[in-house]
Amino acid sequence: MSEAETEYHKLKGLVEAVNRVIAGEDKHLHDAETALTGNANNPEALGNLRGNLFRVRARILSELKGIVGQFG
Repeated sequence: MSEAETEYHKLKGLVEAVNRVIAGEDKHLHDAETALTGNANNPEALGNLRGNLFRVRARILSELKGIVGQFG
């Protein structure tokens, strides 16, 4: 496997993890919200956290497109 393919698979796994967190399927989202707010029932903090994760995911997807472009 080439270096680009290895990097692609790492980033793809990261995108999948971020997607699980955004969907609320990951315990870490609840833990992070509680750590940030001291309150597990703060919808505003949860929305901010999800918004940040959407931006992270967009950046990762951009990197993935660049890597895929190396194969084309």
